[in-house]
Amino acid sequence: MVDTRYSLIMAVPIAILLVFLAVKLSSYVTNVNKYEDAYNENKWVMLDSNGKIQETITEQEKMIQKENLKKARTTQFIILIIIGVIATLSGMYLNLPAPSYGLIAGGVLTLIYSTYNNWKEIKEHSQLAILTAAFVSVFGLTIKYTTGTK
Repeated sequence: MVDTRYSLIMAVPIAILLVFLAVKLSSYVTNVNKYEDAYNENKWVMLDSNGKIQETITEQEKMIQKENLKKARTTQFIILIIIGVIATLSGMYLNLPAPSYGLIAGGVLTLIYSTYNNWKEIKEHSQLAILTAAFVSVFGLTIKYTTGTK
């Protein structure tokens, strides 16, 4: 049997890499970085097809950029939530200690990251639901893994 300390030590890089991989994947899919890069020192700018900044921007173009950024962030949030839930559930049912702990921790960190990034856009009742679900989940996982019942 593998010592639990070594499993926990090996789980840390798995968790961290899972978060980075999930964020990069969701950024790649949604192009959120392109829209965030267009925001420069509190001034909305338009990018041309080559990624160069255009000097002038109209109010209509500014609204389009804001709407594109909001859509990209929402899509990224949904992708990260899905990845986080899948990783957490996979870790719960995997019978290998280090990968299991790493997937659970990485899934939870991905959920925390995606929620934190979009906290302002989430409605208050949804914030309460997210915090309640997080508390119940972490409490349940703690009981499950500290009492030894799997």
